[in-house]
Amino acid sequence: MSELKPEGVKILIEPDVVKDKTDGGLYLPDQVKDDKKYATVQGAVLAIGPNADVMFEDGPLDIGDKVIYAKYGGVIVDYNGKECKIVNDEDILAKMT
Repeated sequence: MSELKPEGVKILIEPDVVKDKTDGGLYLPDQVKDDKKYATVQGAVLAIGPNADVMFEDGPLDIGDKVIYAKYGGVIVDYNGKECKIVNDEDILAKMT
């Protein structure tokens, strides 16, 4: 398992998984799943760069926190077989509690 350490103000996020089918049981076509995957704006923080400064009322951002981030922010990277995103600290919009 390789380690990916974001530099500067970057934050590594694992986006939430997009479902394969609807709540009613219908399977979604691949194109719809891809569209939803790239529109995902929620995920879990995997790593935080040394200069990232994200502060909330209840304290700083920590690894494992669930966050909402800018839809088109960052870049997609392959991290241990998963598609993750690296975003700037300013792209973190909210922490989910």
